[in-house]
Amino acid sequence: MACAAIVALGAITPARAERRPVAVIDLTLGDDPRATDVAKLLQDDLGTHPALRRLQSVAYESALIEPPPDDDAQRIGSATTNLKNAERYLAEYNASSAKASAETGLSGLPEVAPREAAPLFAQLAFVRGQAELALKHPDEAATWFSLVHAITPQRILDPDQYFPEVIKVFADATPSPARSVNLEVRGTGEVWIDGASYGAAPREAQVAPGRHVVQLTGVDRETRGDFAIAKAGERLRVEIPDAIAPVELQIRRARQALAHANDTVERASSMGRLAALIEVGDAILLSTRDGKLMVQTWRNQAPGFSRVDERGARTAAELLAALAPPPLPKQPPPPPILFPIEQPRWYQHRTVQLGVGLGVVAIVVSSILWATYTPGMQPANIKVTAQ
Repeated sequence: MACAAIVALGAITPARAERRPVAVIDLTLGDDPRATDVAKLLQDDLGTHPALRRLQSVAYESALIEPPPDDDAQRIGSATTNLKNAERYLAEYNASSAKASAETGLSGLPEVAPREAAPLFAQLAFVRGQAELALKHPDEAATWFSLVHAITPQRILDPDQYFPEVIKVFADATPSPARSVNLEVRGTGEVWIDGASYGAAPREAQVAPGRHVVQLTGVDRETRGDFAIAKAGERLRVEIPDAIAPVELQIRRARQALAHANDTVERASSMGRLAALIEVGDAILLSTRDGKLMVQTWRNQAPGFSRVDERGARTAAELLAALAPPPLPKQPPPPPILFPIEQPRWYQHRTVQLGVGLGVVAIVVSSILWATYTPGMQPANIKVTAQ
């Protein structure tokens, strides 16, 4: 039983001494180099801290302190370049090249965040419609013009800038409010149709006949989408496959949501999601206020967020002390209590006790011999002779 208790104690002792991981988060999103520098100092100090440690994933650490990349910048840049090329080809009456450039620009936009992609969708669709019309494809041109109307319903063409044929086909593509098509979107995430949010998928919506762009977004997925043509009197179903975002991307998004949180509830929710992604219960947050570098700690137990304080001249070790205070110095053991030694009395000495004992024995032996003595007794005279 005792051995089992010792084994159990040995098993739980290392767990108690395990160093807790700490997330260092730059909420300036790379706008203040001081925050990045302090974050790296904190990570270095966590490498040797007796009670705390840095994250095991270098990729996660980078996602928390490096300037977050613009995930859509490359696709938006490519679409913008293709738009300029398509417009130039149209001005040169090269409809085929204009169509090809517009098609290339449109192909990457369904994977761009809807609010950023919508204006480019409308501009490229308008150029694509003009190119189709120049190639004698009026019906195809009308479907692309209908997408322009769906995204920018107030757009009106200037007669001084466009041919009458373009103006007529564009006007005829204006959707009729009396006609609508039931569009069902299947998948996971938030549904966006023509740059407008419709709520969580799966979702049904009423749309006008014509071409539409349908996208799904979400904090834990990558943006995906597709084009669809709704026809009057028919139901339309669009299914977009799942595309789980890499964890590093989810961390960057959660960090940005935390940096832009508008109230305490949203801030606590964003911090909880971020902590769950990186599996930590302790964090140090760096931000700026009035040009000063501010520091705040967070723990997954009460009180949660600490007060926001100026960093000042505090070292990394001093900042980490808020999460793991240094141990109190050991107090020296109290001096032993000394009791006075009592000197034995004379009769308690060993030699005295031994002498008394021998004397008693001598008296007892003498008394026995005296009691058995008879006057005239002679010692026996025994003579032994050989035979």
